[in-house]
Amino acid sequence: MTDSSNPSAVPPNDLSAQEAHGMVDQYLDGLLSPAQEAAFQNAVSKYTSLQTELDLQKKVNASLSRVAQPPSNERFVSMLDESQQDLQAPLSFPTAARTHRRAILGTIAALLMAAVGLALIWDALPNTQSQSDQYPPKAWQSLTATYNETISHGFKPAWICADDQEFTETFESRYGQGLLMAALPDNMQALGLAYSNTISPETLQLLAEVDGAPLMVFIDRSSQLAMTPPETLEVEEPLHLHRRSINDLVLYELSPFESPLLLDSFYNPVEARDP
Repeated sequence: MTDSSNPSAVPPNDLSAQEAHGMVDQYLDGLLSPAQEAAFQNAVSKYTSLQTELDLQKKVNASLSRVAQPPSNERFVSMLDESQQDLQAPLSFPTAARTHRRAILGTIAALLMAAVGLALIWDALPNTQSQSDQYPPKAWQSLTATYNETISHGFKPAWICADDQEFTETFESRYGQGLLMAALPDNMQALGLAYSNTISPETLQLLAEVDGAPLMVFIDRSSQLAMTPPETLEVEEPLHLHRRSINDLVLYELSPFESPLLLDSFYNPVEARDP
């Protein structure tokens, strides 16, 4: 293994209450590594407020799950038919109760139709999410596992930025700091971006080729390294790992090459680039 930075970030066994509270959603979504999950569960046993928040969030998620389940097509049609039948049923005594019931059923039918209409309108609206926010959460993997898996799937990016503005805005929206690349030599080609749950569930990576060989640069906030499992950064031959920091971001280049080839191409667009 070659690592020009010799990283030694180890996830703490004792999380502070603030750190643990910030991990509740990731814990419930199954996005924590085994080490992170163990540290979180240890914190739950220590902090009563964390246990309370966790229990509450579980109840909220369960309630939202029930509410978000729409009726099947068959059930929806059946509900409409039942409403129509009730509206057409012969009137019976008492008149006040009969009228009130018909009004309620009519309201239910109208609400059901309105819900269908809103769903159709929602589907027709343009998607304003950033590209990296359109993909489902992933389970934790090491850099090497992600690299090998990407190669096995054809080494294809999840999306390709149209220009430098979209490229830097992708990082700006995710990390609060833009990032750009200088022009690459003819033997190097940036293929596009993807995301993974490696350094954190927010990690982005650039896929590139150098003389036809696959190369990946993993990018995340430097602050995330405090919670990164050490096995995330473990690399064995023939792969080599190199590190660079740019302000609040950390970049790890993983490839078969003994020296970093792309790290020096990255820069913060709000700062003057060295000639």
